[in-house]
Amino acid sequence: MRKAVVDMRIAWSLQGAAAVVYLLSSIGSVLPLEDLESMRPLNGVFRSGNLALAVFFAAFGYLLAVRLRAARSISLVEMLVAWVRVVLPVVVAMLLVTVAVLAVTRYDDTDTASDEVTRTSLLHAWSFVQNQWILDHLLLVRSDVSSLWIVSLMVQYALVLGVVVALLGRRRWTGPTVAVLAAGCVVASIAWRAHVLSTEGWVQAALDSLGRCDAFAMGVLAACLVGVPAVGREVAGQIVGAATTILLAGLIATSFVDIDGIFTVVLPLGAALTALSLWASGADPDPRGLATQALLRPEVVATGGIAAPLLVWAPFVAATATRHEGTYPATMVAVLVAVASLAAAGATWWLLARGPGWLRQQWSARQADLTSADGDAISGDRPN
Repeated sequence: MRKAVVDMRIAWSLQGAAAVVYLLSSIGSVLPLEDLESMRPLNGVFRSGNLALAVFFAAFGYLLAVRLRAARSISLVEMLVAWVRVVLPVVVAMLLVTVAVLAVTRYDDTDTASDEVTRTSLLHAWSFVQNQWILDHLLLVRSDVSSLWIVSLMVQYALVLGVVVALLGRRRWTGPTVAVLAAGCVVASIAWRAHVLSTEGWVQAALDSLGRCDAFAMGVLAACLVGVPAVGREVAGQIVGAATTILLAGLIATSFVDIDGIFTVVLPLGAALTALSLWASGADPDPRGLATQALLRPEVVATGGIAAPLLVWAPFVAATATRHEGTYPATMVAVLVAVASLAAAGATWWLLARGPGWLRQQWSARQADLTSADGDAISGDRPN
């Protein structure tokens, strides 16, 4: 039990940290370029959105693989329930962003997008293949909706993995088979992304489903290889510490690497380091290491709860705020983006975590009131 708890907590912490870095990269989009250049090399933190997504997708693949395999060993129904619980938060956040987009189109005078563009952008986002559509319609998508391609990728990857695990069932060779498929996917993804990058450019490489799936596949591979080979707690702690340190250094390194270098070197390395940390976390790493201590702190683990909603909300808030840059100072806009994004992600988490219980409580109270009222009415109708 201890092993599983530590395993999931570290994965949640890495997801949360990645989402926070992605928020910072969204903030960077509303800051003047000269201000970012003056902070070099610290401006790398505001240029690490793609690295943050690689870390997030690796942790997402790990968590999803662990849960689906554990649930599939019980029954197919349990696996479907586990799949929904992982995917639901990002879909709910997407629904709330959709409502926010519709509100912006109605009440924000700076929004000049036509109703047709808004409708088309949202419909394709909800098709969950929006990333493919954007490649052919770069000029026909709202800027505050285009970032929902992240949701498209998450749902696509989750659906493929869910089908694979469901088909393989409870067979003893399920783990090795999934590991082989994931390893093949890693190689194919990296090679395909390099090809797309050289022939079509980084935008196409960023949005391509196959070109982005190496991080997710590495996370799945790490989940399948937990305990193989076996390592001691001290060694596992050292691996987590070294991998985390290099990842932090990567935030600074992005200040010196061009976009081609980020896609060909930084992203695969970041995903591999994340997968290595997750694999080592399955060995219950020694908690005396600084990195392990940091990743196991409750407040760090808690950020994993808002990770997926934050990835969805931050780009929308930044794109909306960008239209008001001329009215307010850039620093104020950046602070508002951070506060509004965190507040929206936190509200989404509350809705998912507390909302169902609150609704059940209200429903039970309502039913109790109706029962009491019916009882009083029956008593009043009886003759004395």
